[in-house]
Order: sequence, then structure tokens, then C-alpha cells
Amino acid sequence: MLLEVDGIEFSYDSIPILKGVTFEVKRGEMVAILGPNGAGKSTLLKCINGILKPKGGVVMVEGLPGESYGTRDMAKKMGYVPQTNTGNFMTVFDAVLLGRKPYMRWDPSEKDVELVGETLKLVGLEHLALKRTNSLSGGELQKVVVARALVQKPKVLLLDEFTNNLDLRNQLEAMRLVSRLTHERGVSSIVVMHDINLALRYSDKFVVMTKGVIHAQGEKEIIDPQLVKGVYGIKVLVENVGGVPLVVPVE
Repeated sequence: MLLEVDGIEFSYDSIPILKGVTFEVKRGEMVAILGPNGAGKSTLLKCINGILKPKGGVVMVEGLPGESYGTRDMAKKMGYVPQTNTGNFMTVFDAVLLGRKPYMRWDPSEKDVELVGETLKLVGLEHLALKRTNSLSGGELQKVVVARALVQKPKVLLLDEFTNNLDLRNQLEAMRLVSRLTHERGVSSIVVMHDINLALRYSDKFVVMTKGVIHAQGEKEIIDPQLVKGVYGIKVLVENVGGVPLVVPVE
């Protein structure tokens, strides 16, 4: 098992946010974490990658506790795309090159430069390589941050609502890209999302959270009207459209 999250507990100012969260992610598996606002989804990602220190439980990466890795080694293991990102005067190329920092001692190598070029092409940003990131649209900037995570060559990819600033076409392209890389490279990908239907189209497994605990987890079959009603408090139909489940709210 590439990633194991075992009994994670976390509190802000003694207010419990995560309560015994446990799940596993296999190599080549894309897991969507779903749930309403305030369920603890983003906090969970930060506990997994070490930005926040859990009050209890452990995160295992390739069989070892995450805390046993040094900062540089952990950066080689995990790529993280946060929920909000801002641009600066750095070029797109240099912003993505920062993802190679865990591998660099002084100057970037030819391999580092080559990987950045390949990754920019992969996400469709090669034509913007010399443009300043503070002049990009929200969607373009989001792609830059995804590219920076990908160029790290991570074993685990953590993405926090990374499709929020993208239009419909780019949402589909971004999810398709992450899904393909997950399966082809044997990466463990965890995607926090609000769009259930986008998650159903591309994810292999689902972890549904509410009030800091896991309400349900499993494959597509767990996403049914009863679960959606229990978690989101709304009535829905779940229909099969072109072989993909589609959640449709009803009055």
C-alpha cells in the first residue's frame, strides 16, 4: 500500500476537526474526498503532507511514518496543490522549476530544465513559459501550480479543489490528465472536490466526510440518493448516463 492514513485526529483551539480518519490509497489509484463545507477535507490533506501535525494517528508513506522523512525527502514523495494560489513576478517556467528544488543542490541541471519543458507541454502551458505568473488568468495560474507539483515526480499527489478556477473544458482536461498520470505512473492521487459528478467521472474510489469523520468510503456504488441525502441534506436521483453515474438534484 503506497499511502495509509490511520486514525488521524486534529483540533483547532481544542475544537475537534478530524476524528479518527482512516483510509488507504493504492498505487495507481485516484481517490476523491467529498463532503460539505467544514467537513475537514482540506485540513486532512494538510495533515497528510505534514503542513499540519495531527494530534493523533499516523500517515504511512511506502510503509514508513511520514514524520520519519526529512523535508527534502518528503517533498520528493508528495506533490501538493493548495486551494488558493497567487501569482508573482516570476515567469511560468521558473515557477514550475521550483518543483525541482528537492532534487537540486545549486543550479538546475539539464534534466531539471528538460522535465519542466515536458511538463509545461503536458499541461498545455508551453506557449506561456516566459509570461509572468501575476499576469495569468485564474485557470492558467492553477495549471502552473499543478505543473509544479507534477514536475516533482511525486509518489503521492494531493490536490485541494484544484478545478475550482477552471472552465468546463479545462476541468475535464485537468481531471483527465491527473487520472491518466495516476494510472500510468502508479501515483496515489487524492483529490478534494465539491463537484460530485466530476469526481464520479474520473475517480476510482471515494471517501465521503462529514463533521470530521468518514461517513462512507468505497467505489462508485456508494454514491446513491440515501448517502447524498444523509451528507448534503438534499434529495437527488442517481442516473447512469453514458456509463457514468450522474447525481441530479430534485425538488
